[in-house]
Amino acid sequence: MRLSRLPLISGVLTGSTLVCFPSAVPAESTQPDHLTLDWSEWIDPPVAPVTDNWATSSMEELLTTPCVDAAQTGGCHQLRPAQVRTLVHDCARRLKVAGDLCGHSETPVVEDDYRLPHMESGVLPCGFEERTPNEVLEDMASKFTFHFIGDSTIRRLGESFVSIFTGQGSKHDMVHSDLDFSTGNLETRFYWAPFCFGSESVGAKLATVMDGVKTAKRGDKRTVIITAFGVHDSYELPLLVKGSASTSYMDALPPDFVDNGSVRTATLGACQATTAQLVQAAAAKVMAWADPTAEKGQWSKAVHASPNTTTRSTTETNGVSFSFGAPGTTAATDPTPPLVFLMQNNRYPPNSPEDNYLEELRRIQRGEVQEWEAGEGNEDAEGGIYLVDDSVSLFRNLSCYRERNPIHFHEPVKLVEGKMLWDLLALVERESASPLVP
Repeated sequence: MRLSRLPLISGVLTGSTLVCFPSAVPAESTQPDHLTLDWSEWIDPPVAPVTDNWATSSMEELLTTPCVDAAQTGGCHQLRPAQVRTLVHDCARRLKVAGDLCGHSETPVVEDDYRLPHMESGVLPCGFEERTPNEVLEDMASKFTFHFIGDSTIRRLGESFVSIFTGQGSKHDMVHSDLDFSTGNLETRFYWAPFCFGSESVGAKLATVMDGVKTAKRGDKRTVIITAFGVHDSYELPLLVKGSASTSYMDALPPDFVDNGSVRTATLGACQATTAQLVQAAAAKVMAWADPTAEKGQWSKAVHASPNTTTRSTTETNGVSFSFGAPGTTAATDPTPPLVFLMQNNRYPPNSPEDNYLEELRRIQRGEVQEWEAGEGNEDAEGGIYLVDDSVSLFRNLSCYRERNPIHFHEPVKLVEGKMLWDLLALVERESASPLVP
């Protein structure tokens, strides 16, 4: 990992200690130009069988049962929407790569940066083992627009996602602003949103994206949202206790978060509210969105309300108000809800203060999604959030910076995640019982 690419911070290594300090100047890329992805490991892929059951899939028994009628309409195993969401989650947890993502040494080297290691998922039909055909990538680019919302790790994921499509590497300039990564027929945008609070929150940028969903017409490309959050909080909170949090983080914190004496609880609450927004956006037909009107530092406390209602209602969550209709009550003119992939992909060394925060956040996110899943009629409702938890599966292959800088930032990691996203999107489209694009 190159330290200049840490979100909102830069630093130097002294011995085995990472010394960090605030940085407001974007770091220039150190990558050479005209990089091409290295797919050489896919020509004659190594054998990497699953040798443990640390993430045994709940879908495994269903999907390995022989078909009674191979010509059955819709395929051998037509999955219900809830099963598709489970399969996406299980695929991410079963992701395996051959060897170590760091290359041939314990220290990442430029020569390995754009080497895409071979991937596999055991017996699950995730599609990781095969190189995604260009015609499949082009087909999905013609059906979807992609919106990456988050911090620098999500920005890099968005760039690597595009790299899988183009076959060309990205220089990964560190820019703390919205960016357009679109190329050819692939519409891809990044929204800088490092926090769950403030004017650059995930919720505020989600509102911007949903404005586009609201005005979409039948036949338009469907919106896909990829997001993750909590990394900045997990890194800054231990520093805040020591009185050394970055100026940028302190400026972003609402005063009431600091005044109540429990910034950790307040930030987790804001991220829980953000997760609720994502659930509602993915599960409901969105009718109207309003941008946040509160001044910086005056955000109202989050109000969590389940979207499992039988009439149209309005909910305010983290300063963003919107309306939605319950399943089965949506007007024919309502736009198609977005597909939402919530990444649970960053991991620090186990049992570290940073990782404990992210683990608690992951539990909160799963709870929000499961609460919606348990609602009446939601098991068979198309949409909902696809939880993509590869935090452990990829972490097992990060020896080069597992102890010091384990946020998923190294390029092969992002390329693996980028290909995984393409494969998971293809899986959702293939396995969903109803057409994804009207």
